[in-house]
Amino acid sequence: MENHDQINGFTGPVRQLGYEFQDARRSIQYTAREELRSHEQALLEALGKHHDVRRAAEQMAERVAQDLVRQRQLVEIEEALRIETGRKQTAERAWSLERQRQEEIAAAQLAQEAADQQRRENIAAQAALNASRQVPQPAPEPIRQVSPPMTFATATQVANASKTESARPIASSTTIPFLPPVQNIVNEATPALRSSTMTYLGLSLPASLPLEMQHQYLEYIKILNSLKELRKTFRDHILPDPRFKQVKPQVGDDRRFIKKSVGQLTEDRKKNREIMDRVMEKISASVNSPFPKVSLSQFLLGPSNEAQEVSSYYIYLMNIFTKAVFSQFLVDATADTRKADAIGLFASQLLATSQVQWRNQISFWPFLLAKFARRCPVLFGVYGDEATTEGRTLLGWGKADGTFVNNQRHAERMTGLAAGWASITLRDYNKSRLENPVPSWYFWRSAASILNVPKNEVTNTHYIVLKALIEHNEARIIKLFGNYGTMILQQAVTAYPDNVHTGSKVSAQALKLLGDIWEKDLHFRVI
Repeated sequence: MENHDQINGFTGPVRQLGYEFQDARRSIQYTAREELRSHEQALLEALGKHHDVRRAAEQMAERVAQDLVRQRQLVEIEEALRIETGRKQTAERAWSLERQRQEEIAAAQLAQEAADQQRRENIAAQAALNASRQVPQPAPEPIRQVSPPMTFATATQVANASKTESARPIASSTTIPFLPPVQNIVNEATPALRSSTMTYLGLSLPASLPLEMQHQYLEYIKILNSLKELRKTFRDHILPDPRFKQVKPQVGDDRRFIKKSVGQLTEDRKKNREIMDRVMEKISASVNSPFPKVSLSQFLLGPSNEAQEVSSYYIYLMNIFTKAVFSQFLVDATADTRKADAIGLFASQLLATSQVQWRNQISFWPFLLAKFARRCPVLFGVYGDEATTEGRTLLGWGKADGTFVNNQRHAERMTGLAAGWASITLRDYNKSRLENPVPSWYFWRSAASILNVPKNEVTNTHYIVLKALIEHNEARIIKLFGNYGTMILQQAVTAYPDNVHTGSKVSAQALKLLGDIWEKDLHFRVI
């Protein structure tokens, strides 16, 4: 208004120039504001583009870094492949040499067998000639053959070759020996008596079981009874003694620790090793405990000259450990037999370690085997009629509230225990400095005991246990026993299920189907 008042003070052209100047100034101010706004907008756009460029640069740098990492990984992979290729080539050369050696051994074996057959024929001919002359001759000494172990491929070749020679499978016409031919285990000074039977709980053991195996079975039961008596004495007499009041809590802590540790086993071998070290520390410390001592001989298998005495607490904890392992098989392996492997490896390695052995030389593996003998006797050749109380007692049929458990529960228990037995007895210690506490011939003897049961005495339990023994263990069986392992597998899934009787058809069929599974999934055929 002031400007207008000033302009209004003029007249004529001067007033007009004032108005024009005022309009020009407004125009300049407007233009300046617009240019400022335009510059600000341009700056904002430039800032956005700057952020985009920086982000793009950062992404490019990240991609370059990732490319460098991938390149390093590729180099590492190529190096690993190169090393693996070299290792495979070395292994293939070794395998080729081994196969050549096995072929030479097989050829020598065939030649020896031919010579032995010729000798037998000559002896038979001579015997016939002597008989015709009525001249008594002593019986010829049986030929003892020791066959070398064979690889998986050789065993398969032998099995397939035998099919071309005979329409029947090998095992269908062969009685499985109670000891594997590839191992010399029997003491020559021990007579193989088979003419009578022993009794257990007032019940006769199977007459088809060799007498020495009956005797050993009862030895396991004796050890089990000694352990039960020790546990009862510990609970009723030793722990209540005021002299042991201070160490009594430690007993409960150690017992719970061992049970908990065994229950924590997984497929993680490193973690399992840490658990084993802690358990061994507990057991080895018990050797010098203040508890009373007991005679060692009552806890050893067979006659013993050991007059030594050991800490009762040491034996007590060893029993707790083996019992925990045994129970864990029933928990983990009843539904999936493969879960028994970690438990079996853990138990085998611990029992083989001198740290928990008496004076670094006496292992207490019979404690664990004694529990199998009591609860799964068919592994030791002992069985009975499932339809009778006496037979179920011989079979180790479990009880609940004083009555026998149902068939389903019994089958689950037998499956878990048989899988556990296989996980312990199919261990290969050839590359270990430790001595195998339970060698593989224990597995062989169990399988032979089942396969040699007379046809009319085969039970549903036999089918269940045999299936759990061999399922998922085919490669180990053939690795340990060669072509004899193939014979075991062949008999198990062909001739043996044909012995089926009413009440066992489902279990027998499940056993027989293993052969189809092997052929489909493993490309391995035993028929």
